Amino acid sequence: MIKETVKYPEFSEIDFIRLYCAMNFKNGCSPIIKHYELEKKLYRFYSLTEFRDLFQDICPKKDYTNSENSYLNLGTALNAAQLVRLLIPIQSTGETSSIISCNNKIAQEIISSTDTEMVNKMAKLFNLMLDFDSSLKENRYYQTSDAGVVSDKQFIDEPVENYTKALNSPIMSEIQESGPVLIKKMNKDTKK
Repeated sequence: MIKETVKYPEFSEIDFIRLYCAMNFKNGCSPIIKHYELEKKLYRFYSLTEFRDLFQDICPKKDYTNSENSYLNLGTALNAAQLVRLLIPIQSTGETSSIISCNNKIAQEIISSTDTEMVNKMAKLFNLMLDFDSSLKENRYYQTSDAGVVSDKQFIDEPVENYTKALNSPIMSEIQESGPVLIKKMNKDTKK
């Protein structure tokens, strides 16, 4: 019989989610975590060598047909965090979400019990994620402001005016009043 030694990661998936929750609280971010959104967001940073230690126990799920569907599998860690009540599941339709149930004392205990190097890496990861989120919001802002400019343009207003004129025309009221009758007449005419 061959004995094999199992090597456990120094920083587990559960350690990762605990530290993530603590850093989320410390940074004053929203306490609501949308699981799949978080897994997809973290996948963007997974391949960076500076964060390799943070992600050593987390399995990536790569979608080869559409890379935007790739994510990190945090299912076990998120479930474990729910068991110890660090995360409270939100019952909703659709996406699985949780609320971080962390206060200053718990966050400080998690941070102080974690290796300083890992805390610094998580802080750096958090800053990158926040920068990434703010750049997305800026892009969304420009898109919505562009949409506001477009809505003032004549090419939007003209079709609306034409549609309104068509609805108010005398023939439209006649069609609305006798719609089924016209259809029957047309069916009789087409059969002949």
